[in-house]
Amino acid sequence: MKTYLYIIGSLLLLGQSTLISCAQVDNNKGNKPNDKITVLDNNKGNKPNDKITVGQVAEVYIKEGDINFLGRVDTGAEITSINAQNVKEADGMVEFTMINHDGKEYRLKSKVVKESFVQNAEAREKRYNVYLTLVYENTTKKILVNLNDRKTSTYKILLGRNWLTKNFVVDVDKE
Repeated sequence: MKTYLYIIGSLLLLGQSTLISCAQVDNNKGNKPNDKITVLDNNKGNKPNDKITVGQVAEVYIKEGDINFLGRVDTGAEITSINAQNVKEADGMVEFTMINHDGKEYRLKSKVVKESFVQNAEAREKRYNVYLTLVYENTTKKILVNLNDRKTSTYKILLGRNWLTKNFVVDVDKE
């Protein structure tokens, strides 16, 4: 026997009124809601929002290097991080080589926007942050990216929240 639980109410979500409707609960299956909850945005006439849905992996184009990167979307990372080798800093500028998943390389010189320090298991690591322009589908964003040695990582760019903000939502089921 199935019992239906209806959740109808208004939420304040990012400053917008949102209606959540109807989750189904099956008492024979441990009271777990069904897979999908319909979210309707009353401010947009119940149409999908303007954000682009990305999966766990996205291929982005880096304009400054004319190079594509297959990246892992990481909602836990505040700042996007890219594979950078042979990093040399002098007089507020940093020169580095971007290397993508196919081994394609591009040497770039850019202004250091800020320096950050990251604590990992072995040591405290200094990272330089520069602006790069990333293109995904029809969306172009100039964002802060930290330079990191990711040569042993499967994904040579981690796409952080600063890339996702305002333009993208993540659906982990999307291929």
